[in-house]
Amino acid sequence: MPRTTRRTFGLLGLVLLTISGTALADVLVTKSGGKWEGTITDKGDSYQVETPSGSKMTFPKSVVAEVTREPGEAARKPGTSRAPSIDTEGQRLFDEGTKFLEGAEGQRDARKGLRCMQESAAMGHVVAMFNLGTMYSEGVGTDQNTKAAIVWYQKAAEKREPRAAYNLGLMFANGSGVAKNMATAVEWFKKAAEMNYENNAFGTDAGAVEWYKQVAEEANARASQTVGRIYYNGDGIPKNREEAAKWFRRAADLGNLEATYNLGTMYYEGWGVPKDAGKAFALLLAAANKGHGWSMATVAKMYQNGEGTRADPAKALEMSRKAALNSLKFFMSSITEQADRSDSGNLPNRIGDAHNNLQSFAGQLPLLKEDGWFRVALLTAKVIHEAAKAAVASEDAAGRETLGGNSALAALFRRNASEATASLTKNVKELDNLIVTLRAQWGLADTSTDSLSIDPKTDDTSWR
Repeated sequence: MPRTTRRTFGLLGLVLLTISGTALADVLVTKSGGKWEGTITDKGDSYQVETPSGSKMTFPKSVVAEVTREPGEAARKPGTSRAPSIDTEGQRLFDEGTKFLEGAEGQRDARKGLRCMQESAAMGHVVAMFNLGTMYSEGVGTDQNTKAAIVWYQKAAEKREPRAAYNLGLMFANGSGVAKNMATAVEWFKKAAEMNYENNAFGTDAGAVEWYKQVAEEANARASQTVGRIYYNGDGIPKNREEAAKWFRRAADLGNLEATYNLGTMYYEGWGVPKDAGKAFALLLAAANKGHGWSMATVAKMYQNGEGTRADPAKALEMSRKAALNSLKFFMSSITEQADRSDSGNLPNRIGDAHNNLQSFAGQLPLLKEDGWFRVALLTAKVIHEAAKAAVASEDAAGRETLGGNSALAALFRRNASEATASLTKNVKELDNLIVTLRAQWGLADTSTDSLSIDPKTDDTSWR
């Protein structure tokens, strides 16, 4: 079955979409491609990164490739999708609301942000309408209100906001604020796949028009991939793999790597399309060359077996190694993401999911089964998971003993938690160093710009 990946975007997501495509934050990049954001302090022979949640990580300078600083401006929480300024009252209110929501110049105030978005939306600002839908959906600046979210998503969708149509599809698919109805969900996803913003939505500002064109194309691609997945799995509607292939192809043409992988897998297996190893190899190689992990693993197998291409054991081994590095980088990225979450009690489960994913992926790389360095890296990832479990369990136990008045036992559990946290930090550093070692041992160039696409999550998350 083709694998699918859903990412979380939005008002409170992890990445702020700006015109330049970057977020303002101090960023440390390790030689292995790990990326850490927060407040960075130079400690002489090392750097300390303090994440927004207060977690601290120390990196020897020997493993650091680059440190980028953005002085004078704190790391931005993702917020509103910001368009370049347009000289209208609606845009002025939108920009003002954005500042309140992002906390620019120390002005974070979600309620004021909500009011500005409401006034801007009332003047016809389509992105303000979309943001209002997200704010009501997530309870930002107001109580959560899925019915109000649907109203504003529908208003935005009427103005051809593809992300709003996509989120409406998810609400009907999940039964959020409405009766679950997969047929209606599919219709909204199809609309999202074909929508583009109205020509006059952003005036004549060339930057705004180009930026939102890119946003629309990504929304079109994700919606097409989602429609394909629903038809493929038969989620609440009759299964139709021929129709699934059509929608995967549409998304692949728009650059969606998951859809490219899914379509390639269908040609490889002959699911809904004539079996064609050559077409499968071409699609999977295209996704693999852009950093899609599962495509890398399949391409390695095809090189090894001579399926859809001439057998080439050397290329099979090289692609297997690239896939392995991709999987380890994804695991490290998952740890970074979890460190910025406030619900630390779920940290072990989330790292556990990432670890299980890593183990499953490693099982698809038989050529590396006896590679000593890769085995050590996998073992280190396991130790990281165990340390995270021990740290949270000990901290929870300390809290219970404190409430029960047993201060001596509480102190013991806190000491255990501290030791487990130290082990977690130590092994994260060791895994980062191991990735550098693996790259050197295997003679591979730095692929830190590859997309990290090996996440097998099947839950859908709204476009935010």
